Amino acid sequence: MSRIGRMPIAIPAGVTVDIAENNQVTVKGPKGTLTRVLPAEMDIKLEDDHVVVTRPNDLKKMKSLHGLTRTLIHNMVVGVTEGYTKTLEVNGVGYRAQKQGKKLVLSLGYSHPVEMEDPEGLESKVEGNTIIVSGIDKEKVGQYAAEIREKRAPEPYKGKGIKYIDEKIGFFCYDYVDGMDSNLYMTSDSGKTFSKIILEPQELDSTALDAVSSGQSSSADNKLKWSDVYKEALVPVYGSDGTITVYLTQGAGGVYNNGKTAAMYQSTDKGATFKYIGQYEINKNN
Repeated sequence: MSRIGRMPIAIPAGVTVDIAENNQVTVKGPKGTLTRVLPAEMDIKLEDDHVVVTRPNDLKKMKSLHGLTRTLIHNMVVGVTEGYTKTLEVNGVGYRAQKQGKKLVLSLGYSHPVEMEDPEGLESKVEGNTIIVSGIDKEKVGQYAAEIREKRAPEPYKGKGIKYIDEKIGFFCYDYVDGMDSNLYMTSDSGKTFSKIILEPQELDSTALDAVSSGQSSSADNKLKWSDVYKEALVPVYGSDGTITVYLTQGAGGVYNNGKTAAMYQSTDKGATFKYIGQYEINKNN
């Protein structure tokens, strides 16, 4: 981030930048005005039609703040000159969006339409099955678009719901390695980023506490824990009803219930959360 921080920010024609006390920066341009208080540790100056940001030292925190401050000012300049947009797509039989004044009205299969009023400084437009959110504040545009998406997040298998125009949801998992807390990951941006999925551990039933088959004592101090047993997630299974099912298996060498059982988790909210369903016997050869 420090290399980004060192780059001067050009001030285009028609744009003014004012730096007030406590690093309150105001940027005015053709599309509007943005004001933001930036980290006090940074030195922000105007030099020859450029904004220059410097940091007091090379500590890790200062380097991070340096790059962040420069990025925020740059985003403000772009916002008041070009603006920002975020486009979403509505998919699904009977799903549609329409505008009623400043209200965005969404028909998403619920008993009643979902109504959202455009926040101040933002505008939503509907073109066919797409919703375009625009404004000069990049963060607010992204936040409003995310709120619209959450009204019916896309179903991962067929994409039914509201998704970003360039969004693709998917999962991947790989062989479990000792010490990992999860081997299952999810992406909602076509693989640009992945987030780890942690499946909530449960209590093993009383018949499972004896680990004699693994060579351990059945004393209280050596009772098997959930994390000792269920470790390796399999590739999620998509149901026709929109559910996503994940089996957390024992991996190679499982001994609990002779290695025959797996823990089943299920999501009904497009992968946002997974609920424990129960333990089921599986075919280890599959």
